[in-house]
Amino acid sequence: MTVGMNTAASYRRGLPGDSRRIADLMRRANSDAIFSLSDLIESGMTQDEVIDKMLLSGIGHARPGNSIIAESSGRIAGMIFIFPAERHDYSVYDLDPRWERAYDSFFNPWLGGGDSYFIHSFAVLPEFQKIGIGKELLSLSKKRAAREGYSRITVGTGEGNSASHGAYESAGFRVVGSELLVGMDILECAL
Repeated sequence: MTVGMNTAASYRRGLPGDSRRIADLMRRANSDAIFSLSDLIESGMTQDEVIDKMLLSGIGHARPGNSIIAESSGRIAGMIFIFPAERHDYSVYDLDPRWERAYDSFFNPWLGGGDSYFIHSFAVLPEFQKIGIGKELLSLSKKRAAREGYSRITVGTGEGNSASHGAYESAGFRVVGSELLVGMDILECAL
């Protein structure tokens, strides 16, 4: 199902078959801030494989449907992974404690609150940047959050990441605080 369109790409909700590509884009989007999930869980797995396995489980916030996918030239060109900024209790599942910790730390919001949507990951491949795909992904995210009754979207981004700040600010986000210990600015957009 197409949920939006611009001249460069078509847009749709993520599907289980997209999980490996979503995992790759999540790793790219979070490369500076992500801890090593593979070290936490089991040796012999890459971070992409760990994230893919969690996405395919479909529990809590870990589901491909929480993403909006941009496709261009027959490829996934970018994605944004969003969900309500409400903590999910992963202890209700019969998970190995290492996996429970991984889900809890990776697929729970660390910003926002009950009236907010949380941007977990946002990435557009370099060859598809500067043609409006990121702008459209942010616009579709805001529409989804508003349609589901939320009043704002929250995201964290590196203090020195001027490209990320510029993209968010041009979409109506404003810096509302910072996490000094991790060098992260907190940005928010009212809907």
